[in-house]
Amino acid sequence: MKHTLSYKKGHPNPQFFRENYIVLNGTWDFVFDFDDEGLDKQYYKSFPTDSLKINVPYPYQSKKSLIGLDSTHSDVVWYRKKINVDNTCSHYKLTFLGVDYITYVYVNGIKVTTHEGAYDSFNVDIKPFLKSGENEIVLRCLDRLHVDQIRGKQRWRDKTFECFYTETNGIFKDIYLENLSSRYIDNFKFKARGFNKTLKTNVLLNEYKPNLTLDIIISLNNKEIVNKTYDVTEKEVGFDIVFDEIKYWDVDTPTLYDVKMILKENGEVKDEVLSYFGFSDVRNEKRRIYINNNDTYLKLILDQGYFEETITSPTEEQIIKDITLLKEYGFNGMRKHEKIESPLYYYYLDLLGFYVWQECPSGHSYSFELAKQVKKQIVRQINDHISHPSIIAYVIFNETWGIQGITRSEEIQQVTVDLYHIVKELVDDRFVISNDGWEHTVSDLITFHNYNSYKADLENSIDEGLNKILNKENGYCIKGDRKFFVDNFDVPEVPILITEFGGIAFSSTGENWGYGNKVRNKSEFLERFKSQLDYIKEKECIRGWCYTQTSDVEIEVNGLFYFDRTPKFSVDEIKPLLDQFK
Repeated sequence: MKHTLSYKKGHPNPQFFRENYIVLNGTWDFVFDFDDEGLDKQYYKSFPTDSLKINVPYPYQSKKSLIGLDSTHSDVVWYRKKINVDNTCSHYKLTFLGVDYITYVYVNGIKVTTHEGAYDSFNVDIKPFLKSGENEIVLRCLDRLHVDQIRGKQRWRDKTFECFYTETNGIFKDIYLENLSSRYIDNFKFKARGFNKTLKTNVLLNEYKPNLTLDIIISLNNKEIVNKTYDVTEKEVGFDIVFDEIKYWDVDTPTLYDVKMILKENGEVKDEVLSYFGFSDVRNEKRRIYINNNDTYLKLILDQGYFEETITSPTEEQIIKDITLLKEYGFNGMRKHEKIESPLYYYYLDLLGFYVWQECPSGHSYSFELAKQVKKQIVRQINDHISHPSIIAYVIFNETWGIQGITRSEEIQQVTVDLYHIVKELVDDRFVISNDGWEHTVSDLITFHNYNSYKADLENSIDEGLNKILNKENGYCIKGDRKFFVDNFDVPEVPILITEFGGIAFSSTGENWGYGNKVRNKSEFLERFKSQLDYIKEKECIRGWCYTQTSDVEIEVNGLFYFDRTPKFSVDEIKPLLDQFK
């Protein structure tokens, strides 16, 4: 496996690598605060002496956390970590890649920041609060079982039910500390588009001072192809770099360019960041999807991102195994379902070559507060991973979760329209889907879900509505139940995909959950799977699909693999069925 120059084993984010960092994973002190008394007792100054030990970044519900209490819920939990610093740098940037759900951060007894949202990263400069020698970082994490909170697939009942799984409050992604000089690169975005051979670069500095320059050095296969110096005239600057020739990134040839950015002040190096990018174009035309000008059929898998030992916090080895397995079985991408993954996960999607539909996690009951938080958090979520070439589409809502009144509420309809335009402006040519499954308002693609078991059932349930859609009229994607679009919204002439189907419950024992009547052996499964694919194959208007799902999860037995990723079927049994779709 040939890595980018920005990859270093153990660093949490290969797309934003700099030297002088400390990963703060590992053993932390941990306390359940069932009665929410920690603030009154000032745990941030005097942490309880009878605390537990937890292995960060794994949530306390997981086995790998060393606590493993998956049936215990506490709205409030506390963490503590002691670190030693010499306090000689100008800035100490503390980055949290994911903490669920509201996080209060204290350093040496002083609150330094508060963050709301589980699925985007945040950071804080803790320099003003540090002292030379030993320092104490304390987190208070508040995560209630509220249905109008952005929670994705996390359950809000005491036990796992249907397709909703163990909740994961507290730290569930990496934490690291960077030692920085007076001036540094705070953030950046890459948009590399092949149609004009241009890399659009946006760089944000921690502060602007005169006499700053930025060197951008780009190489491919260790051969330098760009070396430019730009004058920095303000805190946020943008550059367009035009290439004479490019090599595209796609699933068959995932070509990645290495980038080095060097910030200088009066010629003195202040910061150096390593990163990478890949050129990829996405567009639709005449109901077809084109990636890098190639007519592309999408064969996606619905991926929950849950794991047996680590729940929502996969190890590097687990990430590699999942993507490699799915490619071997013939899939060319995944719909990342109701979850934002770590930067390392997206790195391997880029490196190994796998398309991604990135879905923004949902709440499950509409409220004004939910709408407000979605509008805030979705921008931060997307900015975290916008530079990854593997992401070709963004899903704002799934199956009307959190917007259940959309067919009758103009307010909710407008929320989805507003969010579509907010996201579209951010992501440029990537596809944006307002409400994947049914009841779209505005969307770059027409996507629908249907879990009928056999070809004849699918025909009876979908065909009439599909024919209407082809005539740019609204119709039912589940007969008599769900329409493709909300009434009074235009039906566009864009590609059509069935983005959830299958979900075949396969279990020989137990009362487990899945779609349709349970099958109890491979032959029954393959008969049903082939029948469903036969239906899709006959519909030339359908230009992609997403099968439910990668693996079993807890009580749900819909996976092609068991929860531990042991295959239920051989590659030879599945791949030929997928290879017929071109």
